[in-house]
Amino acid sequence: MTLNPNALFARTQLAWTSIYAGKPEVAIEHALRALQLNPIGLFSFQTKTPLAIGYFLVGRNDDALAWSDKALVDHPNQLPTLRFAAAVKASLGQIDQARQIARRIFEINPGERIENISMVRFQQNPEYKQRFIDGLRLAGLPE
Repeated sequence: MTLNPNALFARTQLAWTSIYAGKPEVAIEHALRALQLNPIGLFSFQTKTPLAIGYFLVGRNDDALAWSDKALVDHPNQLPTLRFAAAVKASLGQIDQARQIARRIFEINPGERIENISMVRFQQNPEYKQRFIDGLRLAGLPE
């Protein structure tokens, strides 16, 4: 980022990397900056998704829901976005909507299981991992 703080792809990748590293606040910063650089680009869902995830992990569920919905409008079949939308909706008590999203996940990937999701396998922060798993369970995804 030192060489080019306006590198959109780098900002988006740093947002994703920060999510996996258990640093959602940093991910939010990078994703917001990337969206400032390219708010309506063809692949903006790739930036909106880590933003939604970051907000979910820090407990800002309303923001997480808004950004996951925006990402799904852009790309309605992206599994990472669908997973977090299901977890967020379940965490907010919107169980029927979360389960509807879970059904869409199963249509795309019939073998979907919580243990196979990279965010579950590689998340560095146990609290964030558990928050995600709890939401997925409520949404009806199998272990």
